[in-house]
Amino acid sequence: MKKILILTIVILCLCALNSNVIAAPVVEEVIINPVEPTPSSTVTISATITSGDNVDKVCLIIQECKGEALCFLRVNRTMSLVDSNYQCEYKLQHEDATLFKYNFAILGNGEWFETEGTNVTLKLDSGNGGTNGGDDGGSGTPGFEFIPLLIAIFVGILLLKRKRSK
Repeated sequence: MKKILILTIVILCLCALNSNVIAAPVVEEVIINPVEPTPSSTVTISATITSGDNVDKVCLIIQECKGEALCFLRVNRTMSLVDSNYQCEYKLQHEDATLFKYNFAILGNGEWFETEGTNVTLKLDSGNGGTNGGDDGGSGTPGFEFIPLLIAIFVGILLLKRKRSK
């Protein structure tokens, strides 16, 4: 029994020494330009990626979505190394998209690592010059909806007087 235990410990030690410990690359900083992208605009994504080993290739995986439930196809773009940052420029394809999701696939020492996804909400134009209904920013006086209210009150008072007078 003692020999089996010693043999098991020796085999486990040899397995531990033989296996290579590979640290996953770390994405330290991501910069999106413009900060508030709009649908169908061109977005530049820059990332600072560090790793104990060489980073052979970095791919940007981007997916436009219309709300959280409806997403379009994922697109894979290779990022280029510019001033020790990985950078990619992408033109958003869908005018009706409200957000896009992105993550990175990183090839290091022959093994692919994929980061968690991040959502970026797109800045939507209201289509009316940014006034959100009304040409004075909503600080005007009430409109015609006030007149039917006054007429309804007046008719109600007349009907109550007729019932009381009978």
